[in-house]
Amino acid sequence: MYRKIRIALACVAAFCLTLYCLDFSGLIPHLFYRFSQWQFLPAVLGHSDTFLNSIIIVGTLLAITFLFGRIYCSILCPMGIFQDIIIWLHNRKFIKKFSNRLRKLTAGTAKKPVKKIGYRKPKTWLRWATLSLFIIGVIFGWAGIVSLVEPYSAYSRIAVHIFRPVYLYFNNVLTSIFTSFGIYSFYKMEIYASNILALTVSIATFVIISFLAWRYGRSFCSSICPTGTILGTVNRVSLFNMRINESKCTHCGACGLKCKAHCINSKEQNIDYSRCVNCFDCIDYCSVKAIEYKVRYEKKDVKTTDAKETDNSRRKFIATIAVLPLLLGKKAFALKTGAATYTANGAADGMTDGERTIPIAPPGALSHEHLKRHCTSCHLCVSKCPSRVIKPAMLEYGLGGIMQPVMDFEKGFCNYDCTICTEICPNDALKPLTKEQKHLTQIGKVVFILERCVVYKNEASCGACSEHCPTQAVKMVNYKNGLTIPQIDTSICVGCGGCEHICPVRPYRAIYVEGSKVHEQAVPIKLEERDDMKINDFGF
Repeated sequence: MYRKIRIALACVAAFCLTLYCLDFSGLIPHLFYRFSQWQFLPAVLGHSDTFLNSIIIVGTLLAITFLFGRIYCSILCPMGIFQDIIIWLHNRKFIKKFSNRLRKLTAGTAKKPVKKIGYRKPKTWLRWATLSLFIIGVIFGWAGIVSLVEPYSAYSRIAVHIFRPVYLYFNNVLTSIFTSFGIYSFYKMEIYASNILALTVSIATFVIISFLAWRYGRSFCSSICPTGTILGTVNRVSLFNMRINESKCTHCGACGLKCKAHCINSKEQNIDYSRCVNCFDCIDYCSVKAIEYKVRYEKKDVKTTDAKETDNSRRKFIATIAVLPLLLGKKAFALKTGAATYTANGAADGMTDGERTIPIAPPGALSHEHLKRHCTSCHLCVSKCPSRVIKPAMLEYGLGGIMQPVMDFEKGFCNYDCTICTEICPNDALKPLTKEQKHLTQIGKVVFILERCVVYKNEASCGACSEHCPTQAVKMVNYKNGLTIPQIDTSICVGCGGCEHICPVRPYRAIYVEGSKVHEQAVPIKLEERDDMKINDFGF
């Protein structure tokens, strides 16, 4: 019964998280992003403005783990559920038959005995080494390390860069089929790769996690995942957990063979709770019902750990809990950064050939340093951006900001009223903004290169940049021969990229946006007052 309930809840959580990443038409309720906010490490990495919210989420997940075991890993964590699906596929009969036939073709006709995997010794050194690297990465802003081992972000990138193109392909196939019958409920979407680095990392993560799950079960959760290490330590002292009843156990070993974490030592009738993910498979597969899920700390005829092992578990538990304030209080390690400075014509200091020298962080990022210290590169903002202007970074932010979101106005510009990216960020690396706040958030400043403008160079009429500027930071003024030429006002520019996107000059645009290392406030737009016109009759 426990197993069926766990599977049902896990399917709901995985379905909601994955479908929200895949959705491109806005059909999926916006409320689904709440599932991403209840991920353990993104909540830990939340910034100081939402510190109380982070404490509530982290505290709730730790309390649930302390009471009921690693329920989070079996129900809420999408990477854990993904591994369960791979393990389930591996155990299907038709898959096994196909694997056996393939093995015969590649290794000859000689039958090799299938090695049944049961209990495995824990790789404690790997577990704590990975957690240590993760903590160092958080403290020093090494986003590459943080994003690679954080389970939610790793799965989200797989969903965005692998599952989503497949989803779009089937959508386009259905569009062609329905259109041929005169039904226009679907529409085609362009399938493209946001970034070759992000795609490569996503494919590598998919292959490695799938291989580990196929061959070794939940080895990623028990030996690599920092969330698994923290919650596994708490699970050692949890109130409810699996127990082996010695009086009923027949030492058949079925529980150990079916355990996806390989943490049940059926010979010694012992369970390694630091690796157990509370999947409840062992309870269903035990024919004599010798494994029970109940309160651990009571008098019973069940084998327990000795005093020395119990003390060791408590020490690890205390050490792990002591790590969390270090992660939650990581703002104390923040470095100071200055704002970008601009010359009189709006160009950034240090600019050479007119190309952007300072990358543009999305609205709500506050600064490059803030983004690098809090973003885990889940790419949910990349997936949900309706204008497709948020891309995974290569080296724009340096090695410390690889795969974090950066603005690119090649295919569009940032909608003046859109705040979706700031609303769905699970750890508030992009701070939530209202439309009014977004209208005054200056993520960059406009730069105009006179010598490249078609009005100056070709004496041809243009003005596209002014037409696409929502704040009129770019406006047309009289030039000569009846022509008008752009004039910029960086004080009211918000860096939306409308002017840059529409500029026809290539390869280097005549007008573009230079990023700000620290986001600033734009001057509010002053609307011109107009006298009301009273028309008593027709106006003609």
